[in-house]
Amino acid sequence: MNRIPVALLFAALAPAPAAAAERRFTVTDFDRVQIDGPFEVRLVTGKPNGAIARGDTRALDSVSIEVQGKLLKVKPSLSRWGGYPGEATGTPVIELSTRDLASVFVRGTGSLSVDSVKAMKFEASLSGSGAIAIGRIEADRLDLALLGSGGITIAGKAKTLRASIQGQGDLAAEGLVSEDAQINAGTTGRVMTTVNRAVKVNSAGSGDVEIAGKAACTVTVRGSGRVMCGR
Repeated sequence: MNRIPVALLFAALAPAPAAAAERRFTVTDFDRVQIDGPFEVRLVTGKPNGAIARGDTRALDSVSIEVQGKLLKVKPSLSRWGGYPGEATGTPVIELSTRDLASVFVRGTGSLSVDSVKAMKFEASLSGSGAIAIGRIEADRLDLALLGSGGITIAGKAKTLRASIQGQGDLAAEGLVSEDAQINAGTTGRVMTTVNRAVKVNSAGSGDVEIAGKAACTVTVRGSGRVMCGR
């Protein structure tokens, strides 16, 4: 009787390498995005609504994309199969497109990059260790909120900026120029932005706050962090 070598037997039983795949989702109009989970999301504006996920087939099974009202949600699928013990599926990359964008929310370890935003009012909120990056924004009012160890990177122009940075995260907004701003910083991380007219800074953490530009500054410090501001 022919005997099958043990190594070949286990090789036959092992799962095959996951194949790269693409999955398109049908989505209706949306101007808000919420991301829950360890996903890498790339969003472009000024284009028709669309949603494509790329990755191995098992990774794609972990993704749920749906629109409720005008809010598009990216989250783990409740119907996914966990796969074999110890099997790595990788992180799916999700590409979204929409004509307009009013707000983005990232919770957890996920990341979101946006090419550009033009809006009367825009809101970006991050909680957890994830990341939000916005290439360029033009807004009358811009609200930024960060809670956790993640980071927000943003450039462009805003008439009024309101930013709350709490935890251990960073706001890298030196390329964002605002006319007026209010900054509440309770972080061990670094906060940087540019303001040209007037800014109020409340610093209660150990991280530094750096305000470039020509703004008149009103500063309140209750922590050990330094505040370097304007004129």
